[in-house]
Amino acid sequence: MRKDNGCLIVRAIVVLVVSCIIGFLFAAALFAGGRAFGHDWYPVECCSGEDCRPVACADIIETETGLRYDGVDFAKQVERPSRDSRCHVCIRNGIGLCVFTLQGS
Repeated sequence: MRKDNGCLIVRAIVVLVVSCIIGFLFAAALFAGGRAFGHDWYPVECCSGEDCRPVACADIIETETGLRYDGVDFAKQVERPSRDSRCHVCIRNGIGLCVFTLQGS
C-alpha cells in the first residue's frame, strides 16, 4: 500500500505559516509597539514619545517650590496624578516637564 503524504505536506506548510505570523507579530510588538504603547497616556505637553518614564516614587522628593527627582526640579503646577500604580517623570534636556505621582498616599 502507498501512503498519502499530501496531508503531511499541507500540515507542515500550515505550521510554518503560523510560526512566521507569530514571529512577525512578536517582533512588531517588541520593536515598534513597545515604546509607543508605553507612552500612550502621557499628555502631549509632557512627552514627545521619549521624555517620560516610570521611576520609584521614593526617589521623588518634595521641596518648597515643588518636587525634585535626580537633581531635576518640577514646579508644583506640573504635578499630575498618575494613571497607574507607579510614579513617572518627564524630562527633556534637563528640564522637568511633568511629574506624575500617586495621589492620596
